[in-house]
Amino acid sequence: MQFAFATATIGVAVPDPDAQLAGNDAVMLRTSDGGQSWSQVALQNWIPTGGLTFLSSALAFATGYRMTAEGQRAGQLWTSTDAGKSWRAVAGTQVPFLLYAVDFSDRLHGFAAGGNFAKYEQRPWRGLLATSDGGRSWSIRYQSPDDDRSNPITRLHFLDSTHGWAAIGGCTEGQNGPCGGAVMVTGDGGRSWRMTAQAAVQLSPASPTEAWAVDAGRSLAAGIPWHTTDAGASWEGVVRPGALPIDSLAGSPRWLVAHAATGAWSSTDAGQTWLPFDPPILGSGPPVSGGTPTILVESPSSVVVVDGLALRVSQNAGRDWTPVTLPTDDPNNTATAVAFTDNRNGIAIVGNQECFKPAPGVPHGSAAVLTTSDGGLTWTRQAALARYVTGLSAARGLAVVTGWAGCGPAQQSIAISRDDGRHWATQSLPFGCTSVTVAAPATIWLTCYADTTVYLATQDGGLTWTQYQSPGIGAAFLATGPSELWAYGPAGALWHTSDAGRHWKAWVPAF
Repeated sequence: MQFAFATATIGVAVPDPDAQLAGNDAVMLRTSDGGQSWSQVALQNWIPTGGLTFLSSALAFATGYRMTAEGQRAGQLWTSTDAGKSWRAVAGTQVPFLLYAVDFSDRLHGFAAGGNFAKYEQRPWRGLLATSDGGRSWSIRYQSPDDDRSNPITRLHFLDSTHGWAAIGGCTEGQNGPCGGAVMVTGDGGRSWRMTAQAAVQLSPASPTEAWAVDAGRSLAAGIPWHTTDAGASWEGVVRPGALPIDSLAGSPRWLVAHAATGAWSSTDAGQTWLPFDPPILGSGPPVSGGTPTILVESPSSVVVVDGLALRVSQNAGRDWTPVTLPTDDPNNTATAVAFTDNRNGIAIVGNQECFKPAPGVPHGSAAVLTTSDGGLTWTRQAALARYVTGLSAARGLAVVTGWAGCGPAQQSIAISRDDGRHWATQSLPFGCTSVTVAAPATIWLTCYADTTVYLATQDGGLTWTQYQSPGIGAAFLATGPSELWAYGPAGALWHTSDAGRHWKAWVPAF
């Protein structure tokens, strides 16, 4: 719910469009005792959609819709002059999109925003109404171009009649909230908007250049307050030490790179101290949608960023970069896993096993195995692999993939290669294993799942296996030697063992 109070005791509540499907049996509630008790407001043939603001102790505006005779939803503004007890439609505000947010910067200048959801192919994606006479008359000030596809505006805050902040969002059928989206900024009264790289479900501007945002989605950035002082050009996460989960950890025994929601961090002293690793190619802040690129490092100078088929290769610690595109037989089957054995030699698996007719000229149901001997600048095809790959790790003379094979019931197994991916031996397992890390000559660590998480390790190339208990809930692993291993993932700790997991040392990394 979203709440707006006219006084210390009188308030109104409406559903939050970023938390549930707007208009889905939505009601309006009202309290007159400071929130101790609430009652439903009787609305005359309209449904609230989330926008709500009080202009005085009695005057309020809300967004909503009513059903037309043709069965369509017609977005409109409603107003109350008795502190939310009763409502009437505002003439001239019916628009061809739904409204989800309303805000006044002063007693005269007000704005109402919304749009249509991209999945329904209705335009405009985003729209804005404005008034300069305290809400007596409104006009459409902005509609997004047809090619500027997005969801509607669901958050709206104007600091004055010129400067405003907004965020797109909103939940649709089958989607679980919260459903946030990109933060936008305007400096011309909403006539044009600039999209930032920050996603948000809650947005709190402090000035035309300063704002706070919280993205409560399911990405690494979930629940982290993000702060900008340059009108959204850059954002900095504000996190207490030990509260930041590590998404990925890569490196060699002494040099590590950790990727977290607030960016990448490097350590040259076995994880004791960390410095920001932010070469320009990596960008800043979390992505609005999609995942984060994978960062691979094999020495302080060799860094490879993997983002699907697109690689960015640096051989001088990120000062200069070379773009590389991995070759593929099927441009529609581009799942990619990449691993390096040292700063020159690496292996990539492009595509996944597919159990339907492939494109002409593509080996049936196969992924392509590629290798490099120049640090990732060029790649050579070695073999085809009929597997669905969930994880890949490589060391000198050893490469292992997790996943499954077969187009019938899934056959959980790992595949092991000892000749740079030209030939593979399959070993079936009673668990479904999703990630792997290896170290030369024959150490393999697996993260698997049955009823609970299962960790398996071998130091003889898979002849015998030992099951381990995780050092932490949901931990992932990085092997940097036959007996040396790092565990990471849960917020608050990084673990290290030098005796193949028999004893662990834990500490909080100071990101």
